[in-house]
Amino acid sequence: EAHHYEDPFHVPIPPEMLANRMSQFVHYFTLHGSLRPFGATMLCAGYDEEKQTHELYMVEPSGQEFRYYGCATGKGRQAAKTEVEKLPLNEITAAEAVKEIAKIYYTLHDDAKDKPFALDMQWITEGERSHDRLKSQSIPQPHSNPNPYPDPNPNPNPNPNSNPNPNPTRKGTDWTAASVPLEVVDEAIEWAKNKIAEEDDMDEDDEDDA
Repeated sequence: EAHHYEDPFHVPIPPEMLANRMSQFVHYFTLHGSLRPFGATMLCAGYDEEKQTHELYMVEPSGQEFRYYGCATGKGRQAAKTEVEKLPLNEITAAEAVKEIAKIYYTLHDDAKDKPFALDMQWITEGERSHDRLKSQSIPQPHSNPNPYPDPNPNPNPNPNSNPNPNPTRKGTDWTAASVPLEVVDEAIEWAKNKIAEEDDMDEDDEDDA
């Protein structure tokens, strides 16, 4: 879907449109008896250059699509979602969010019942400024667009040598998706374990005082 959009329009597909197309594709498999529905939930995150905002979507196996500031799926999703909702997502940095997510994982993981796991994270950040404060983004309301399809050749100048920007459809943003560095993840895990231990000690002290 992403390649099919970018080939004619020469711009990356917006996260909202990608999530919408994926939801239609997933929903199609629930309409025919000869097809097997998808048994997985998809999370779709990206940066919309037109809206200049980062977005997060979740596509359910039924084909339903919702936008979130923070969400969770899989085993323990309800408990994780409850913890995510407590976080000030529009105030913390990306590095702080990594620590909080690690804390949620280790808080909900039961060593006696659950299997061991390896924590692997990805983030979408603006260039090297991964510790910049995440800007509060209001969910935009639907609006009518007289021309919903961008011009595949918006450059009026046929001579590419005279244009300092070799790809005029790109807006020059440097938002990228990448794996969180291992040292950042290790630091987050250590912080999370210490934080959980401190909270457990405080709970024990409260019980002794009672």
